[in-house]
Amino acid sequence: MNITIQEYAKRINAIAKKYPNATLIYSADDEGNAYSELFTLPHVGNFSDEGEFDTESDEINAVCIN
Repeated sequence: MNITIQEYAKRINAIAKKYPNATLIYSADDEGNAYSELFTLPHVGNFSDEGEFDTESDEINAVCIN
């Protein structure tokens, strides 16, 4: 399932209003076997079909949250 930045922003803004001081974490896999805190702010780039993320690309299609 792909999540758009618009969907993400709507959800994260609602959470931020209710829990403004919550720490952001991420799941290491889709089963939730490990969790860690986020360590960078979101940044944009091009995410290829091969799984590469290029922050120097002029063709932006993805936002990296960590």
